[in-house]
Amino acid sequence: KEIWTGPGGHGKVFQAMTSMSIYSEMRVRGLHNLYIVPSDNLASKIFDPKFIGYCHVVKATEDRSAGIKLTEKLEPDEGFGLLFRNERVRDGKKTHGPALIESCEIPLGDAARKEPVGGQLYYRFASLCEFYIGLKNVDRFETAVGKQAHFKPKKVP
Repeated sequence: KEIWTGPGGHGKVFQAMTSMSIYSEMRVRGLHNLYIVPSDNLASKIFDPKFIGYCHVVKATEDRSAGIKLTEKLEPDEGFGLLFRNERVRDGKKTHGPALIESCEIPLGDAARKEPVGGQLYYRFASLCEFYIGLKNVDRFETAVGKQAHFKPKKVP
């Protein structure tokens, strides 16, 4: 057995669950949704009933595939992953969709960019890495995460 000193992070969770047939097992047991919360984020509330309830109601009424818990980033050098609207081309058509990136992947000048009205940071939607995902969409979600995989340098003793 091998001890991992720098595991792959949140993106690898989806790949591991797929390779171990966890999603199939969850479906067999009649589960419909997945709630993921990091164990190393002290700002996370384990089993946050407001977040889960909100995501469940919105997902049920609007058929959304996922919810991500966010907070506002106030300073450019805060080390949060960031949610932003990403423009991409699929099948020859421009589409827009959510994307997550690490704050270290944005040059500091861009990270300090402010909104012209209000003065808030342009890149301010900071992810707390809490996810609510419908199992019927998890294959698509896992594929999207896998295609956009990146590795954040980690300092693990």
